[in-house]
Amino acid sequence: RAGRPFRSDAGQGVYLSMLLRPNCAPTAAMTMTAHVAVAVCRALEACGVQPGIKWTNDLVLGTKKLCGILTELTVEAETGTVDSIVAGIGVNVRQRPEDFPPELRTIAGSVRSETGAGDLPRAAGSGNGARARPNVPRLAARPARVSR
Repeated sequence: RAGRPFRSDAGQGVYLSMLLRPNCAPTAAMTMTAHVAVAVCRALEACGVQPGIKWTNDLVLGTKKLCGILTELTVEAETGTVDSIVAGIGVNVRQRPEDFPPELRTIAGSVRSETGAGDLPRAAGSGNGARARPNVPRLAARPARVSR
């Protein structure tokens, strides 16, 4: 995170880590952060939120950062293949502008602060986890909206 602060106040957002076991070469995993960003963007779009992707690991609403994504991978020493990828995702949902520290108020936003909606529909968290997993070949074939 390059020393940047991260906040995850209870009940204010969606914060999770997903373990992926792609069994692929490290070069094939280089775009995983972008694929996760597209998957999270599409999940939010299904809830009526229209974020953009700020290359490569942030989602934004307007000019405010709504979501951050961090990925980390481990490589199997003997085979040279990716053993696992951990994708950490944090989406700001319920925060009001005053909930952010003063130094973050001009750059951080939430679904509530940027749209007025205080929550995401329950449908966002329902369904089976396989649907939320990034499908790399399918995502690579379908471009996403990218913001500055």
